[in-house]
Amino acid sequence: MNQRIPLKTIADHIRPLVPLAARVGTAYDRDYIQAVQGAPAAVVWVIGQRHTPRDDGGGGAGCYFQRMKVEIAMRLVVPRYLDGEIDAEARMNALHDQVTAAMRKYQPGEAWTQFVLGTSQDGPANESVCTVDVFFTADVLYTERP
Repeated sequence: MNQRIPLKTIADHIRPLVPLAARVGTAYDRDYIQAVQGAPAAVVWVIGQRHTPRDDGGGGAGCYFQRMKVEIAMRLVVPRYLDGEIDAEARMNALHDQVTAAMRKYQPGEAWTQFVLGTSQDGPANESVCTVDVFFTADVLYTERP
């Protein structure tokens, strides 16, 4: 019945498709807290998911079915300053394009539909790294049979 999509599954899927990222990991990685503190190169973190109902969960014949919208949150990080490079925005845009291409039309086994781009938001402008939080959405189906 649990239709959470394992974050590791998503990270494993996009890792080979995002060559600009030195690392693709999840918020469940053992070293996440230490690694997220500083980014010497571009990284992508699959940081969580949120489920919201699309219907009331009604079912028939004693069965329970509920369609849920799942939002997968990713944090893209690029260093603001790199020796010999001055355009952090160009690096971020290239990373964003690779991640979006890797997720578009991806449908893991737990999902009922393919992922589409949801929202994207830049992080604080006063940090030594540039961040963008990107959300991808798909549907999952929770079921329970007697």
